[in-house]
Amino acid sequence: MAEIVRGPSTSKVQKKENLYSVGEVCRLTGTTRKTLFYYDRIGLLPPSRREGAQNFKEYDSGKVQRLRMIIEYREAGLRITEIREMLDDKEAEKIRILKGALQRLKNERSDTEEKVRRIQLLIKEETERKG
Repeated sequence: MAEIVRGPSTSKVQKKENLYSVGEVCRLTGTTRKTLFYYDRIGLLPPSRREGAQNFKEYDSGKVQRLRMIIEYREAGLRITEIREMLDDKEAEKIRILKGALQRLKNERSDTEEKVRRIQLLIKEETERKG
């Protein structure tokens, strides 16, 4: 949320961006502090500003929106590397990345379905052996 602020000694208009604390960002997005700190550590979502001796982190609305996109991509099953490319590379072929992620997830689903079938067969064989 932005507000217009007039400086005391000038008639110039300047834009003042509201900053959000870690706790506020977590409440706004439904994410955890641990996740937020992880995204900072790997450089995916550094805070807009660090304040004080304890490096108190603050995020502007653009960072909050970026976090919302990260969450959306993660919930869709994209990997961090794919998300980073989607968000940071202006030349990224987003459709190609999304199609690649879709194919990977389909392959993983097929692998999981095969493992489920094998476990069901093992259960059946074990049941018959004991019965």
